[in-house]
Amino acid sequence: MITFTLCCILNLVFIQSIFTYNTHTRPLEALIITATCLLYLYKSGFSEHWLGLPVNWINMGVLIYFPAASIIFILSNYFTFVKLDDEMTTVVWNMHASMVIGMYLMFTKAFSLLKKSGANN
Repeated sequence: MITFTLCCILNLVFIQSIFTYNTHTRPLEALIITATCLLYLYKSGFSEHWLGLPVNWINMGVLIYFPAASIIFILSNYFTFVKLDDEMTTVVWNMHASMVIGMYLMFTKAFSLLKKSGANN
């Protein structure tokens, strides 16, 4: 956590201005989160009740959003540099919005499972 925070500060002070999109540490953050989720997925294994656990739905939501969105974030300053037309920009950000919706739907499923398990206790 400390190393990542220092990278963010160094990026802000020496590499990228606060007025440009953060194309260095934002994808790094996405890679760290994705790796953590994949490690959890590997260690948890797949039991017969795997889809009944809320944490697995949250994990799936994060794995839907962060890997694909990191590519958009890496290329965001490039998109500005090449001046994508409005139609292409709309397509890129609609794809991003779709991934966010997918992640939130997975979170919603996880919260609904928490509510059901809380009612039984």
